[in-house]
This record gives sequence, structure tokens and C-alpha cells, in this order.
Amino acid sequence: MPPPHSDLPIIRLDLPKKTEREKYGGLFYLGIGGLVVLVLLIARFGYGVWSLREVGSRIYVLHDSSQSDADRIRAAHALARDHRVTQTQYMDICMRRDLPGLARYLIAESLTWEAMADDPRAYAAAVAHSEGWPGWLRLLLVRPLAFGAASGIELPHEPLEHLSRNSDRMIVLWACYARAASWNDTEAEQTLKQEASGAGACRELAELLLAALAKKDSARFSALDRATRWLRNHHPDAMVLWKGWKEQGDQLVEENGPRNP
Repeated sequence: MPPPHSDLPIIRLDLPKKTEREKYGGLFYLGIGGLVVLVLLIARFGYGVWSLREVGSRIYVLHDSSQSDADRIRAAHALARDHRVTQTQYMDICMRRDLPGLARYLIAESLTWEAMADDPRAYAAAVAHSEGWPGWLRLLLVRPLAFGAASGIELPHEPLEHLSRNSDRMIVLWACYARAASWNDTEAEQTLKQEASGAGACRELAELLLAALAKKDSARFSALDRATRWLRNHHPDAMVLWKGWKEQGDQLVEENGPRNP
């Protein structure tokens, strides 16, 4: 028997469509928020790469052996003045033996107390006992210890005492400054005073370090910077590296004009 049939018209109701927000509720906003964060992260990464393009270009020139030494040295000079380069990068670069000597010198000269702040003991031990380093490199790497002492960082005794017996008198004086600034070592301070009162080749360096020891805060760092620049024209190894070059304002220039390749 067939089912009963109604003659009434069939009415179909068109239900209102739900919006995406109504369908997914809180997940909709979570997805939108995640998309916004992703876009911002990509934009930040892109800006970071764009802003470091000069740094990358200079690092490339510095490490490209097909470039002239003069161009590589100028690239190092620019990198040494660029605060976007990290202390870890500076440390890695100045250890590269395949780079021009003056390029390594400029990079090592830019190291600050932050180079040794994470592990003063390991850093000091490396500077004191590593073998095969040129004298100028060990000298420049003692400086962060001196800057660290000026910043109030307590330094380990043994490495500095070892450096105080180095055959290079300038290394000895920087180590004595670090001892005097870090531990109030009267013996180390007396060594500086004796050198400053004499007529030796390091008298002026001792005077500069004693002046730094007498100052505080930023004035102390400025005095240590002056002692650093003094090394360029007075340390025998540094003088060889700097021969034919000088700083002129913010630029590094060759004293007798560009050299022939």
C-alpha cells in the first residue's frame, strides 16, 4: 500500500549561512593571529638580512684571497668599527692566519671586555698559555682582560701572573694593570710606577696605564683606548704591520698612495 500523500506544498527553508568566525569560533582568531605573527617574523628576518648586507659584503672581501691586501685591510677596518659585528666573530676572525696581518690586528684591536665576560678563566688561560701566537696578537688579547678589570670583573690569578713574566715588556705592563685594577695588587701597581719613572721604551705606556688606573667609569675606558692606540706606533711587531698605513678621520689610508698589486 503506497504511503499517504499530502497535497500540501513542501516548503524548504534556506537557513542563513554561518560566517567563518561562527563556524570556527576562537580557532578563527587564533589562526589569524598566527598568520600575523608569521608575517611579522618573515618581515623581521628579511629586514635583518637587508640591514646586514654591508657587513656580509665586507666579510666576503676580507676572506676572499683574490682581493688585494689593501682592500681586505680596508674591509677589516670597516668591520672593526661596526657594532653589528659580535665579539665572537671578531675573535674568530683575528685567529685566521690566512688573513693579512694588519687586518687581523685591526680586528683584534676592536675586542672589548665582552670577549672574555662569559668565561674569564678560560679566556685568560688561553691568552697566557696558547702557543704559536705572534707577539702583537697576545698583546692585543691581553687588553680585554684589562678592560674587564676596569669593568669590575674578577680575574683569575695564575694566568695574569704568568703574563706578568712574559718576555714582552708591554704585555707585562698590561697584565700588571689588570692585576692592579682587579685585585688592588700593590706589587703590580708598583711595577707600573717604576716603569713610568724610568727612561725605558715603555715609560709612556706605563704612564697611560697608571692614568687609567686613577680614573673611574667611562674615563678609565677612554684612557685605556689611548694606551691601545699608543701600541700601533711603538710595539715592534705593530710598527711593521702599520708601516705605510694611517688612520685619517674615519678612514684607513695608505700614506704613500695606493700600492701596486
